[in-house]
Amino acid sequence: GSDRYDIGGHALDDYGVAGLTVTVPLWTGGRTGSDVEQARLDKQDAELELKAGQEDYQLDLDKALSEYKGYLATLESNQEAIRLAEEAFSLSQELFRSGQISVTDLNDAELRLTNEKISKEITLFNINITLARMERLTLTGDQND
Repeated sequence: GSDRYDIGGHALDDYGVAGLTVTVPLWTGGRTGSDVEQARLDKQDAELELKAGQEDYQLDLDKALSEYKGYLATLESNQEAIRLAEEAFSLSQELFRSGQISVTDLNDAELRLTNEKISKEITLFNINITLARMERLTLTGDQND
């Protein structure tokens, strides 16, 4: 760092090295361009998969909601059917007491009432399954776990 020709003692203790390495490929054979193009294609594929997944998710949620509404309508029908079956059973009991129908007829009325109650319970079970599926799809359950 001086314009003096002699190297004296003052310059012997000063020593330092600095360096920089730069590598620039002059020719890559089109590898960089193909890597960029492949990355673009991968991004497009990922976006299409995301869109398809979102559409499938929305379809599943719509299907579950539709099933839920259908089960609610079925539940109302089941409750009305139970009410009518109970009326028929109590009328059958009165007719049996008066001797106008046989035990078989009374048993048939009781069987109809039992079947209607079973149908209601099955509908309630399906409602709970559908609610659980909607809860899973929307992640609105108890998240304290």
